[in-house]
Amino acid sequence: MIAHDKVRLHVVALYSKMSGIQLEGSSTEFQRMSEIVRLAKPDMTVEFTSIPADAVAPFDRSLSFLRVSTSDGKVRVSVREESVYLEGSTTSLWSLAEQFSFLAGKRDDDSQTQIPYHVHLEVYDGHPFLAPESESLILMLRPQRETSCE
Repeated sequence: MIAHDKVRLHVVALYSKMSGIQLEGSSTEFQRMSEIVRLAKPDMTVEFTSIPADAVAPFDRSLSFLRVSTSDGKVRVSVREESVYLEGSTTSLWSLAEQFSFLAGKRDDDSQTQIPYHVHLEVYDGHPFLAPESESLILMLRPQRETSCE
């Protein structure tokens, strides 16, 4: 479990209005993210790995932080300033965390093609744990990048 209130994840977070949010990380980092989402500590600072601005294409920008908090209802996935926000009931947050755990159960080299293994979490009417106003999420399994958190 995560024991402190400041965490660095070796996960790259990218955003574009058209595609939504893409999170890229290793299986180990997706397991850590699953634990963080289950904890849902609003005072926890989670920092994503930064990448150079010229490396974000085809996305518009990278995001720096993850904020998780509990509230009523399904998970609302949103972007505000430099942060990804995950806000919802404990049950809904746990359902989202299961998606991260599922990806963590895959090996980083499981893909048999040049396209890395990934999962799309698209919002649709009646989605079991994502609120209708949520951004779409793409979770992409990649070997750990050689970048640093700044």
